[in-house]
Amino acid sequence: IVLKEYLERKGKNLLLPDDAVLEKTFETEIDGIPIRGIIDKIEIYPSWIEVVDFKTGKYKSQYFSLPKSDDENVEKKYGGGYWRQLIFYKILLDSDINYKNKLTKSTIHYLNTEESTKEKDVVLSDAAVAEVKDQIKLAYQKIQNHEFEPACNECAWCDFVKNNSHLSHEREVEDY
Repeated sequence: IVLKEYLERKGKNLLLPDDAVLEKTFETEIDGIPIRGIIDKIEIYPSWIEVVDFKTGKYKSQYFSLPKSDDENVEKKYGGGYWRQLIFYKILLDSDINYKNKLTKSTIHYLNTEESTKEKDVVLSDAAVAEVKDQIKLAYQKIQNHEFEPACNECAWCDFVKNNSHLSHEREVEDY
């Protein structure tokens, strides 16, 4: 129902692609590190491709922040979660001969009525791709070495890890 309402609101302003692929799964490797992802929608135009990821949560600008390597906060240090996600999708697409070097736009579309007009693009630069690949390699190496950073102790996920069984009912987990 949410997607139907969204499309009705957006209908007049939609540029229709020649083709679209929904919920496409990609599996590949970066320097021997297995990666996998499912992309909500790939819109195929005559000379370019757009990736669309749908969100039902509320827009928050920090989800799109660029990385600031000197910051201790994870979202600031490694970039916002949605920024990383859309760059990750470019890495996945570039691993497939059918999509390689064709992705020119990645967008988050908010489906809920409060944010119905909100869309946010992410710039897909070579530097951003290199940054996310480096983050993947670093995370993989830390996992292999059993090196885990201390938790923030401020979010529901930290409660989950701490309690090792269930999320705290006192904290609400945002759609992320």
